[in-house]
Amino acid sequence: MFFKKKKTFNYHATKTYFEANREIKQADYLTCPDWVKPVRDIYGNYVEAPDAFYPLFDPFRLKRFYTEGKVALGALVQANTLLFSKGKDDLPANYIYSTDDFFTAHPEELLALADALYDIKGDIGFRPSLQRLANLLEDEYERIFAYKLPRDVTGNRDVYFTSIFVDRRHLPEKKLTDNLLPMLVLDGAQPDAVLLPYWYWKEVK
Repeated sequence: MFFKKKKTFNYHATKTYFEANREIKQADYLTCPDWVKPVRDIYGNYVEAPDAFYPLFDPFRLKRFYTEGKVALGALVQANTLLFSKGKDDLPANYIYSTDDFFTAHPEELLALADALYDIKGDIGFRPSLQRLANLLEDEYERIFAYKLPRDVTGNRDVYFTSIFVDRRHLPEKKLTDNLLPMLVLDGAQPDAVLLPYWYWKEVK
């Protein structure tokens, strides 16, 4: 699991460190961009509803990820192309994630599953549970959270597809440089996952 500038993470070491240091830092909070915020008329009514990421920017909601969330291993399925280059905009991406020991021991299997999902983008003829993802990946503007993948696709293991808000400040190079990242997931939340900032990452010496 390598990042440029030698910034690496080991899943188990990162999880152990984070769980022993569960206290949200000021740098962990997210800044809500304009494209997420609701648009209101002069009477305060919605002209355009907020993006589905909007609840994530409630500081009390976000704090729960750090006090109650589980560390999961996430594999990139699709991201706004601007995230692969340095820039100022924080943008959305789609990931799958799991806390199953099989995938944390064999991350290449999670990556292969993510690649397989990307390959169905825009195709038709799948059963409804997969067709929904094919359509969503093609649309690129729809959000989906904690969508459990069919167990016959995942080897009878729990894997979830979710939309993620990518805050560049939480990445070591302020851009996506690797397809595997640690994240925090909060059961029952919508949105259900955030990227774990790189200052929590640990590697085996």
